[in-house]
This record gives sequence, C-alpha cells and structure tokens, in this order.
Amino acid sequence: MSSFIDRLETDLVRACDVPVAARWSWPAPLLRLSYRARLRTLAVLAAVAAVATPAIAIGVGPIVRDFLGQPVSTTAVAPPAEQLALLGILRDPPPGATVDPATLSSLGFPEIHGIRTNYIRLLPPAPGFPHQLLYTVTSGRLGAPDPALGEKAPPETKNLICVEEIDATGGGGDCTPTSVLTSGHWRESNGLHGYGLVPDGVATVVLRYTDHPAQTETVTENTFSWQGYPAPEGPIVNGGGHPSPGPTPEIPASVTWLNAKGEVVPTHTGSH
Repeated sequence: MSSFIDRLETDLVRACDVPVAARWSWPAPLLRLSYRARLRTLAVLAAVAAVATPAIAIGVGPIVRDFLGQPVSTTAVAPPAEQLALLGILRDPPPGATVDPATLSSLGFPEIHGIRTNYIRLLPPAPGFPHQLLYTVTSGRLGAPDPALGEKAPPETKNLICVEEIDATGGGGDCTPTSVLTSGHWRESNGLHGYGLVPDGVATVVLRYTDHPAQTETVTENTFSWQGYPAPEGPIVNGGGHPSPGPTPEIPASVTWLNAKGEVVPTHTGSH
C-alpha cells in the first residue's frame, strides 16, 4: 500500500497549502515512519486540511466519514452469525461499549465498504492503545496496487473485522478476515506495546519467546495486552528502505489460548 499512502500524503499536504516535494523526495523523518505511524500522520494532516479546505472537512453527524472526510458506506445489517458467535463484545456488549457513529468525527479507512453502524464497540484501553474501536464491514480490499509495478487491484474480501485506534495524535489500525482472529494471529503493536483480539472462551493468553520468559496475560472483553521485548534485529525497515522510529517488538515464537479452567483452547483456520 506504499504507493497509495504516498499519493494520500501528497493530496493532504496540497490541501493544507504546503509545498509538495517530488514523490520519492519526502523528508527522511517521514520516510522512516512505519505504516501505522504514517496513518497517524495522515490523520493529523487530514484534521488540518479539514480547517484549511472545507471541501474535505470531517463532519460529525449520521453520515460516516473516513479520516479524509470522504463518505464511507454503511449498513444496518448484522454481522455474519459466525462473527457474532465468536465475539461476545459484538453480540452482547457490556455497558458503555456501544458507540453511536454520529458521535464520531471520523471512522474507517479507504477501500472498505459497509460499516455495520449498529455494531461499533469501544474496546478496553491498554498502554499504547487508549481508544480502540471494533467494528465489522461488508467488504474491503486488503492492500492497494502499485501502478508503477503494473499491479492490479486485489479482489474485495467479504466480512472483515476492523480495529481502529482513534486518539488525539491521529489514528491507525487494521481490517482482517475472520480467519486471522480464529487462527490466533490477531495482534498489533505500537512500539513495544502489544494488543490482541481473541474469540469467546479464551480467558488467558500465553506468549512464549525463544530467548525471553513467557508472558501470561488475562483476557478482558475479547482483548488482551502486553509489553513486548525488543527484537534482536532492531527496528524494521519500511518500503522506503528506512528503519521505523522507536523499538520493534520481538514476535512471539508461539501463542497459547487457555480457557477459565486452564485448559488449552485450540485455534483453527477454517473460517473465512
């Protein structure tokens, strides 16, 4: 998605009436940002552009708009039965977890469609993730093509699960198929802070590493969080060939789910 982000940055900087550098001549600090950090930067630029350019202003109201102020299609239809069965916070949210989209200044990413507005949930906060929203969409594209490489647009994937961080510094997040959740791979990081999503029935998550002690984390409302270890290889390198700022966490060698009795809950990959 690097070419999409590059075009997006150019459009936003132009909207803010800031001189635009050549496509591959962005200042080094911007090029060093990770994909998640660049999304945060774009969200801040969009907020400035909303003041500078009324045509792309982000409005609060019943129409859901992404962080660029562009309308995102919505639906009142419920998520698939599989997703409702997997995520109790969607099916039976605790008090205060249901979010009215009319109260949000923005929601959603480009390339997603059909936000299910009756199923937007506020997830428990954690270090590095103070304001996480969970929602599902009818479809979306997982990645954008790079015209310079002759890539074609990928087909849309149906029924994505999305988690989006919205705070004063911008926003970031991801949309994935249900199989990412059920296989135990739904995890994200912000520096060394980690955040994960698990299905119903998982009470504890054990993260094991090759060279570090295991970490045992309690699940709250389908989520868990942890403080990671710095990766031995150092910061990751982004598409521009520059290391991302801040530490990069080491990826766990294995992740085990346990139920309330301490028994192993198997992951599975048969969901779509």
